[in-house]
Amino acid sequence: YRVPDDALSPVLEENDLVMIDEEIKIYDGAIVLIMVKYGNVREVTKIRKMVTDGTSGILFLTTSGKLYAAGPNTNGKFGDVTTSADKWTLIYENVDDFYYSPTWTFLKLKDGQYMCSGETTAFGYPTSNIFVNCSSIFNAVTGTIIDVQVNALRNCIGVLTNLGELWFIGTNTQYIFGMSTPSSSTSFVKNTIVSDVKSFKLMYANVWALTNSGVLYGSGNPNANQIPSSTGFTQIA
Repeated sequence: YRVPDDALSPVLEENDLVMIDEEIKIYDGAIVLIMVKYGNVREVTKIRKMVTDGTSGILFLTTSGKLYAAGPNTNGKFGDVTTSADKWTLIYENVDDFYYSPTWTFLKLKDGQYMCSGETTAFGYPTSNIFVNCSSIFNAVTGTIIDVQVNALRNCIGVLTNLGELWFIGTNTQYIFGMSTPSSSTSFVKNTIVSDVKSFKLMYANVWALTNSGVLYGSGNPNANQIPSSTGFTQIA
C-alpha cells in the first residue's frame, strides 16, 4: 500500500510503502493505524458512538453500522460470540443505534427492527445468549420514537415520541417512570403526569422532563439534584 500524502508524517511520508495483512481493506479516505514497534498495521474505521458498562465491557458503533465489543460477555449480552478484554470483536452489522448495560444490549437496526440479548427479563424477554427480535416491545409505543434514554443499572428504558409523550419500561425504582405506579413493567407504559415534552433525561436516581412551554419537571430520589420528595413528576421551574 502506497501512502498517498504526508498525513501520517513524521512516521510515514508520501509514497512510502507499507506492507499490510491481505484481509485489511484499504480504500480512499480510510484511516490506517501504524504500530511501528511491532510492525502491525490495521484499518481503523470512524467511530460514531462508544459506551462502557461502567465495569469492564465496552461497545463501539462505526459509521458503517458495525458494532464491536470488548470485555466479558456477561449473560450473553454480546450475543453468540466469544469476546475478550484485549481484542475487539464484531458482534452485529447494519446497526443504527444501541443501548447497553452490564448485563444486556438492545440494538436498533437500520431497517427499524430492534434486537436484544442478555439478561432482559425486566423487559419481558428471557435471558438469551443470542440476539432475538424484540421489536414488539417498541412497536407498542404510540407515535414515532425520537429519543431513547437508558438507566442501565436500574434496568429502565425511557423513550420520547414525536407526540411529546414519555413511555417507560423496566423497573420504576425511586419513581424514575415519573409516576408512582407501576413498580415495574415488562411492557412500555405512558407517563400520565406530563405531556408536550420537548426533551428528557433519565439518570441513575431521577428523571427530568422539559416541556415545549419551558416548564421543567423532576422525579426520583429527593436527596439528589434538588428534587422535592414526591411519587412522580413535580414542577421544578
